[in-house]
Amino acid sequence: MKLNYEIIESAESYINPIKDRELDLTGLKISRIENIAVTKDLNDVINFSDNEISKLENFPNMKRLKGIIAINNRISRIDLDLPKSLPNLESLILTNNQIQELGDLDVLGEMKNLKYLSLMDNPVVTKKYYRLFVINRCPSLRMLDFKKVKAVEREEAKKLFNSEQGKELQKSLVKTFEPGEMPKKEARPYQGPSPEEAEKIKEMIKNATTLEEITMLERKLKSGIVTEATNGKDDDDTMED
Repeated sequence: MKLNYEIIESAESYINPIKDRELDLTGLKISRIENIAVTKDLNDVINFSDNEISKLENFPNMKRLKGIIAINNRISRIDLDLPKSLPNLESLILTNNQIQELGDLDVLGEMKNLKYLSLMDNPVVTKKYYRLFVINRCPSLRMLDFKKVKAVEREEAKKLFNSEQGKELQKSLVKTFEPGEMPKKEARPYQGPSPEEAEKIKEMIKNATTLEEITMLERKLKSGIVTEATNGKDDDDTMED
């Protein structure tokens, strides 16, 4: 479906649980991001989840926008101009997409205000040095794949990539990648939570204090994946300065 003026104008824009204005463009079978200037930069967050988008692109200059949620798409590339178009982007949730190579993440290093990033269920997370590479490229990052970035990880990433040998390693990891037609993912069987679990997650969403908490909890509510960590903060994930 083409993302045109009428669709954007009719989309729901609401105040989410953390008091940000969020534009809901989910589940519309959108294949390409376009005409976003129609929003007049009046939203803090835009949710593109459950569409067929293959590239994160075509954003005009938007100084207010600080969060993009694009779970369950086909995104394999991030436009190199995105950091200039969205200078204040803090949160980028790209769970369950098709990003393949570390080189496709190099652009994230130009997003100076990026604090929260999720690339869970993308092929790139299986690459060697993935987490340390992203942490090194994104000094402002506080949470990666819903796990706090720790001081010891920052130090390890710095040691790995900032030496002369490390710089050569980084160059070898950042490959030029031109993806062709990506194979479609098989649909995952739906496993809904029990009524008790659903009520518990809904109550936690009400009490959430960050967009990342809400996104993670909503994902659990939709997928039915409920872990012990859902019940509270994991001590091992405590942020270190």
